[in-house]
Amino acid sequence: MLDEFREAFDKRYETVKEEKANGKGAVGWMCNYVPEEIFHAAGYNPIRVLGKEGETTMADAYLYTNMCTLVRSCLEEGFNKGFDFLDGMVAVNTCDHVRRFYDVWSRYIPTPFIHELFVPHKVNEHSERFFTEEVTQLKEKFEEYSGKKITDDKLSESIKLYNRARSLLREISETRKADPPPITGEEFLEVMLPGLVLPKEKHVEMLEGYLQELKGKKAEDDDRLRIYLLGSELDNTEYIRIIEDAGGLVVADDLCTGAKYFLDDVEENGDPVAAISRRYLKRAECPRMRPADTRLKRIADTIEEYDIDAVVLEVIKFCNLYGEDYPILKKALDKLDVPVLMISREYSTAGVGQIRTRVEAFFESIT
Repeated sequence: MLDEFREAFDKRYETVKEEKANGKGAVGWMCNYVPEEIFHAAGYNPIRVLGKEGETTMADAYLYTNMCTLVRSCLEEGFNKGFDFLDGMVAVNTCDHVRRFYDVWSRYIPTPFIHELFVPHKVNEHSERFFTEEVTQLKEKFEEYSGKKITDDKLSESIKLYNRARSLLREISETRKADPPPITGEEFLEVMLPGLVLPKEKHVEMLEGYLQELKGKKAEDDDRLRIYLLGSELDNTEYIRIIEDAGGLVVADDLCTGAKYFLDDVEENGDPVAAISRRYLKRAECPRMRPADTRLKRIADTIEEYDIDAVVLEVIKFCNLYGEDYPILKKALDKLDVPVLMISREYSTAGVGQIRTRVEAFFESIT
């Protein structure tokens, strides 16, 4: 069934365009803090904006070359009219790179609805109230744009659907606690990725079928190191393949395109907008949030639960959030006596040979 997931991801935009031809619009988003349920409840498909392999000549004319290659690749795809089917684009004040991406996109790439969502850097009573107001404003502006009322009933339906998708991904991910696990890290990412860009109903159907298949699968003995992969956005399975070919097995992750996307549910009772706001503000934190205590505890708990041998931190080159987080993470992992390797990568597959050499050397040093 993995071939079905690969094909669905490869043909993701074709599927979304078919849905649009049948009256269901599409809204692009650029960070896990964007509440997808708002757009789904209005009858739109929320999709994560992704880049493509290749040069970023046009984007480089508008952004400094020390901006991360993820935002430059996504912007290049926008200039190439790869996202002309989008009815909206929503970004977040995640980091300086995404903010500059939004500045350029909003000025030079015509998109009917465009919005920047502001997320606090701390979680407390005041920030929760602020973010609820931000989400409410996003909802009201999208209602005005779309001409559709986003009712509490519709939001509740969307919340249940997205919670179902999250619970299925968690259940599949938790099978990797087994030794040996029935699924590799590369395979899990292949299962995960279509859910970022496909209609959620379709992905849920695929996940339900795959989970049944996985329950009947017998895992073969595997003596590779059990690896915990941390980092930001990762939508290219080749980087995980490098780790797994070198003698590691990714059994857990803390990626924006992985666990940070599905770990937390939205409460299904009470005010749906308030519940959505709480979930997205308090979800599995990334390094933009302060202090780091909650995130470091989650990482420590995962290391114990998944019997981790080593940690690999993948950082897209020039990423200030994850690059600056390394010393904090290294200090915490040293206390746990868990070795860690940081690899700096491009959004594309450039430089994979050097990465492979570093990963192999790291594994040799700890075995």
